[in-house]
Amino acid sequence: MYARDDAVTELAREECWTRLRSAEIGRLATGIGRELEIFPITFRCDGRSLFFRTSPGSKLTMMSINPWVVVEIDGFDDTGAWSVVAKGTARYLRSAVELEVADSLDLVPWIPGERRAMVRIDVEQVTGRTFVRADRTDSGHRATAAASDQTRSPAT
Repeated sequence: MYARDDAVTELAREECWTRLRSAEIGRLATGIGRELEIFPITFRCDGRSLFFRTSPGSKLTMMSINPWVVVEIDGFDDTGAWSVVAKGTARYLRSAVELEVADSLDLVPWIPGERRAMVRIDVEQVTGRTFVRADRTDSGHRATAAASDQTRSPAT
């Protein structure tokens, strides 16, 4: 097992952007009040902004009321995992100039159907971490759980 200090490493800002630029799919979190939603999106980076296409519906409605959004991407292999979180403001693109720039990004959704609405997220904060995976053969976490269960068992 690893101590937390050894298992979790903060990513530098530029490394976060490198991972965002190489990703195709992420999760968009948005909401109004207590109504929170997470949507899978395909996206592209341009500078310090993220772009994605969508259809009219709940994403656009929520972002028009509350433009603050979060995009998360992650990945893993046999030895570790990583996660990058980008926070910013989203806006529906309408001007011809903005749409021309967005169209140049060659953004193709994975799901069939028309996605005419283009959204730009101006990222204001980006953070990321890498994680060392726990040794799956180590049963220390199971012993701790078993001990915890025993302390909650009623005495007979």
